[in-house]
Amino acid sequence: MPKTPRLVANITTLTWDAPLLVRPSLARDSGFDAVECLFPYDHSLAAWDRALTASGSEMVLVNTAENQWERGARGCAAVPGATARFMTQFAIARTYARHLGVGCIHVMAGRTTDPAAFDTFVKNLRLAADWTPDRRLTIEPLNPGDMPGYFLGDFALAARILDAVDRSNVGLQFDAWHASRIHGNARQVWADYGHRATHVQIAGLEKRGAPNMARAEEAALLRDILQSGYNGTISAEFTPWPDDPPDWIKGVQDAFEEYGNQLN
Repeated sequence: MPKTPRLVANITTLTWDAPLLVRPSLARDSGFDAVECLFPYDHSLAAWDRALTASGSEMVLVNTAENQWERGARGCAAVPGATARFMTQFAIARTYARHLGVGCIHVMAGRTTDPAAFDTFVKNLRLAADWTPDRRLTIEPLNPGDMPGYFLGDFALAARILDAVDRSNVGLQFDAWHASRIHGNARQVWADYGHRATHVQIAGLEKRGAPNMARAEEAALLRDILQSGYNGTISAEFTPWPDDPPDWIKGVQDAFEEYGNQLN
């Protein structure tokens, strides 16, 4: 019998105005099943062990490390000539993922317009996937408004890359906000590419606040995802706004419960 996806908190964007290591406990208290953290690397593995054990929570996704974020770097897996730097970044993520039991590593492509970027990305993804067969890797299209110059800015391109990589542990990271901003209709993007998704992120589609099940488009998209048979993790990745519905998480949980009841 299919299982219901798990609802995950992105504790990089959902801060609860609290230190990072406290957020797993706050996420658990708020009703989330697990957490993801884009860049956990400023804290030691021992510190994360304590935080996750205290919360009774699990971390399910990290990004490849990036120590030049403030200078504008956004990964380098697709950047020609940067394979050594990429493998260093990936090795850090791999170490954290294996130690903390994180099942998924999001491989960031980086900013480049070099014609060799496609082949570079494919080569580096194969290297990482073959080196780490016990973890899932994802690639995520990011919209040019939020991430100008990012190589992977289209879901069709992501599909071509996945076909070329041809590794069972490399899949699509579907972010509803980016899908909507890139292609205009997130539901159609899910219909076209959702079968490739191994990790999902949701947010409000108007301004990337909390997902609001009172908005028809957002409710329909979540219903599409649940009813498609996807049974992985669904992360709430958004920046809270003052006018977000205070009970937004209940609306999402109710959708999960309704889907679960349909399975029984």
